[in-house]
Amino acid sequence: LIEINGKRIFYSGDFNFLDTRLVNGMDLTLPKTDILIMESTYAFKDHPPRPSQERKLIEIINDTCSNGGHVIVAGFAIARLNEIMLLLHDKQIKWPVFLDGMARQATNITLKYPYEVRDYSLLVSSCKFVKTIKKKRKAVLKQPSVVLTTSGMLDGGPVLLYLSKLYEDETSSLVLVGFQVEGSNGRKLLDTGKITLNGEDVEVKMRVEHLNFSAHSDNTRLYQLISRVKPKEIYVIHGDRSKEFAKELSRTLKIPSVAPSKPPYSVEVS
Repeated sequence: LIEINGKRIFYSGDFNFLDTRLVNGMDLTLPKTDILIMESTYAFKDHPPRPSQERKLIEIINDTCSNGGHVIVAGFAIARLNEIMLLLHDKQIKWPVFLDGMARQATNITLKYPYEVRDYSLLVSSCKFVKTIKKKRKAVLKQPSVVLTTSGMLDGGPVLLYLSKLYEDETSSLVLVGFQVEGSNGRKLLDTGKITLNGEDVEVKMRVEHLNFSAHSDNTRLYQLISRVKPKEIYVIHGDRSKEFAKELSRTLKIPSVAPSKPPYSVEVS
């Protein structure tokens, strides 16, 4: 919150009203403001209930591993794969779970800040529940298992090493648990059934599922934020449909709303 020349500018950043397994939802004690700068990642979309997504992931893991396959969960290093770790620990799945890629370093950093998570002892327990991987990736694939790894959009990291071994394995599964931006390998997979591996487009024969474990607020809660801060102007950023959303806000709420088109963004406070 910035106060300048008698006006208030509130910049939301990425926000989520709801508690997750890892962290608490945002502080709802919000000030009324003149100008709101807000994200719009899930404009026009509402999330499915989180428990349904959790059940689906557990079902995929049990079905795949029971048939002798492997489950590769591609997620973001910061927070997202920790969320999945906590879920699998809570459900005490019987298959080996491994953590690989940048998520290992991110988890070590998170563990240094116990008061920033909902239940630190539970996070520590979940870390003990999973096994970290350094140079034993081939050994991991010798038995049915679950691998939590980066990158979340399949654009780099160990996930590509696993996929190079498994993309033709119809008994194995790939689960995407984050947003797949336009132009990413993950979006390409969802749209075409193919990914780029070692510079070559290949057809993925694994079971592919895209589950919603987003840390961003959905459309309903974007509107709730606006209703709480009661802005006089809105600047919409961070979304595939920011311009459309800004027009929709102007139409439905009668609040002047725009999506800046080029950086650096400039807001003149008069």
